[in-house]
Amino acid sequence: MSVRQIIVLAVALLAAIGALVMVRGLGNRTQKAEPTVAVTGPRVLVASKDVAPGVALQPSDLEWRMWTPTALSPSFIEESEDAKALETYTGAVARQALVAGEPIIEGRVVKPGDQGFMAAIVAPGFRAVSVPISEETAASGFILPNDRVDVILTRKVNVLDISGGSTEEVRSGIVLTNVRVLAIDKTYKTETSATAPEPIEGSVALLELSPRDSELLAMADEMGDLSLALRPVMPVSGKDRAGSSQRNSTMALEQNARAARDQIRVHSFGSAKDQTVVSQGAN
Repeated sequence: MSVRQIIVLAVALLAAIGALVMVRGLGNRTQKAEPTVAVTGPRVLVASKDVAPGVALQPSDLEWRMWTPTALSPSFIEESEDAKALETYTGAVARQALVAGEPIIEGRVVKPGDQGFMAAIVAPGFRAVSVPISEETAASGFILPNDRVDVILTRKVNVLDISGGSTEEVRSGIVLTNVRVLAIDKTYKTETSATAPEPIEGSVALLELSPRDSELLAMADEMGDLSLALRPVMPVSGKDRAGSSQRNSTMALEQNARAARDQIRVHSFGSAKDQTVVSQGAN
């Protein structure tokens, strides 16, 4: 091998070694992670996930997060000033949609006991309507907030026969079905525990109804006695949607309140004739 060939091979070898060193150097440079700048500052109460309007905040919806001091606002809730804020705001209802990481501020949520809290938990388009109850008419006190119930109307009617006499009868039927219970008296939620919930002895149930069903309930309350029937926990079918009014063969609730009068067919001595039923309110 000549001296010239040896020199060419040596130069090529040096070039290859230099290229290898450069490639390895670039690889190490890209593998080095950029140093993360730790956020230092006070811890602020924020939403840990997206929360829709009208939803009650759960402990998993809230968390403390470090916040840059220059980005602080006086409306933010700082852990150093209110260490129990996470517990305080558990159960609060979002007035507006909350985005994950958004600081919790007073104007965007309403806490239990605050003015407007009950209005915040009523679903859009519905109303909160109260109805008197007792142990006998509310499943022995086992109807609790957020349960679903059917509303039953029981009334006395005088059935007039063709001879001019009358007979007092009791008619009963479901007026509204699958109605959400908002509260019993002033109890609007039940404490979660491993044991069965204690019954609530109350005199008033607050129900969530559409405007039309609110009118029907008020009319039914004037016509007779109302009872609440507890529904099982199960999916709701399309024909059994919340608050849908019911009719059956034993009772028809009038659409206007001018008079509580029905027409029924009386069978007597082999003939049938429509007779007037005069409804009587609760005694």
